[in-house]
Amino acid sequence: MPNYKNLEQALKQLRENVAEFSIGAVSRDDYRPPDEKIEILRKSIHRLSSRTIMLKAKKDNTLNEEIPTTNMENIFQKLQEDTAKAIINNIAIEQCLHSSTILDIMSDESQIDVQEKMYAAMRKLFMLNDVILSTQQSIQKAFKKQLDLKIQCQKAIFDHHSFLKEKEEQRKQNLQKTNPNVVKNKEKLMKTINKINIMKKLITNFIATSGKLLMKRPFLLEMLEKHAEIINEETMRKIIENADKD
Repeated sequence: MPNYKNLEQALKQLRENVAEFSIGAVSRDDYRPPDEKIEILRKSIHRLSSRTIMLKAKKDNTLNEEIPTTNMENIFQKLQEDTAKAIINNIAIEQCLHSSTILDIMSDESQIDVQEKMYAAMRKLFMLNDVILSTQQSIQKAFKKQLDLKIQCQKAIFDHHSFLKEKEEQRKQNLQKTNPNVVKNKEKLMKTINKINIMKKLITNFIATSGKLLMKRPFLLEMLEKHAEIINEETMRKIIENADKD
């Protein structure tokens, strides 16, 4: 009997605790009122509903966030082709609508005044179109003539360079036979000129990229101006002559 009474006492205490336990509470330490818990559940349901709608929209519109495996160049090429086709179709549809409107006006006997104005406008349009076609043909002929002249000029320049190169080779061969020292000295001179020009380019590039240094040291501007021009064989010969005079 004592055990039975203890069990009844425990059940009574459990019933009281359950009755006092807050609705929706996770533990005894959760003292949020029922209204607040209902509001939290409502917001959670709203978020889940929004997520469900978004996923359904992605599925319906076949949205795919995966990286495309096809060649991007082909995709852009297809995009350009489709865009060009769309523009052409739009222009064609617009022209068809204009033509249909003109035909409707021409076939309507009640719009004689409008028809006469349209005939006059179309005659002017055809005359202007003939002038434009004639001008376009003249421009095309001029462009063709210009292109032919450019080709002839380039061919003449190439032939002239080939002739000069051939003459230079012949002169070198003759000098090699008659006076080989002159050829060696000239080769050394050309190597020296190339080295000097390379150094001048390096100096000007280094100085030109140092803006703050140019502000602090103005003499670099003089150096930049001094080394701006590339020397050639004639310039080198003048330098040597001036050095000999001094």
